[in-house]
Amino acid sequence: MIYLLALLLAYGLCFGALQKVAMLPPLIKLRTLGQEIEEREVVEKGEVVATSDSKVKAAVRWLFDGLFTCPYCVGFHCGWMSWLLIREAEGTQLLWTEGHPVLLSVLAWSLISAGFCYVVDMLAMYLEKNAVE
Repeated sequence: MIYLLALLLAYGLCFGALQKVAMLPPLIKLRTLGQEIEEREVVEKGEVVATSDSKVKAAVRWLFDGLFTCPYCVGFHCGWMSWLLIREAEGTQLLWTEGHPVLLSVLAWSLISAGFCYVVDMLAMYLEKNAVE
């Protein structure tokens, strides 16, 4: 039962991150960082010329834009967060008992959570598209 609750906790965190947290103004700024500079350089010179500053901004934009649009990626990070929350609340670690490496337990749980969040999100998208009115 604790595993089901931990998976639901991870999906709840994932859903909140994908739907609500990604729309916060600082994260929107990070997701669009450098886009205006690169577009202006392309218009002025007729070709793509990237400075080191715009390359860094493009990398930050790529990271945050990719992270907050992928339920698998967000599910992975929500997995280790849910693992920590369950461990603090229950005093037990998920998957393995004492004597095994904690990092292995966290990594395995994060991957399980990522898969669960991805499947549930894809199922929800399928049901939204094919809902009978």
